Amino acid sequence: MGDPGYSLFTSFGTRVDDLSIEVGFTRAWASWPSEERETTSQFSPNPYKLSAAYVKFRKYFDTWSYGGTALAKNCEENAGSILNLLFSIDKELSLWKNPVSIGTSFFFVQSFEQSRHLRTSPWDDLGNSLAFYAHIEDNKRKERHGIEGVFNVEELGIYATLFSETWWVPGKFKIRSQMDFVWDEEKHISNKYNSVRIAGYIMFPL
Repeated sequence: MGDPGYSLFTSFGTRVDDLSIEVGFTRAWASWPSEERETTSQFSPNPYKLSAAYVKFRKYFDTWSYGGTALAKNCEENAGSILNLLFSIDKELSLWKNPVSIGTSFFFVQSFEQSRHLRTSPWDDLGNSLAFYAHIEDNKRKERHGIEGVFNVEELGIYATLFSETWWVPGKFKIRSQMDFVWDEEKHISNKYNSVRIAGYIMFPL
């Protein structure tokens, strides 16, 4: 819905020993959906007309890795300009002779002109949000289970996903079942209600 849009994205990356670095730039043109344009025009009429540049790094150790991303984004027509910073830590473990991955990240957003918040997606600009994940793979059963989630300390919101993946036909089809839980004290993310959703997927690896 709304006017069609397009974007231009460029990036360059390199790796020096155990450190990987990437820089990129994007320019996008699109509009808010037409049916919502009148009700949102005073807030951010064209949040998808944006320019953004970022630098990303990731440092690897034996079973540890940490990384960070800094992205500055500017949107036109008084939608706002913001700085996104993401810091992450990951760890590889073993449990019952199966590989386990755990990680956490902190997402910081600083709006430094025009609007206080720039909502280009429900979770894009939460700012001061803490994310986490934990995955375990069962090598014998060819299964993968885990939990992923985000806690927004600004708006007191929690989004969590429990999932389980298994091969239906090895190498051909993978089945994924998951449960999503959304709780939002301020009722910005989940609109009016907290929710639980159960979903199933069939995935085709390429």
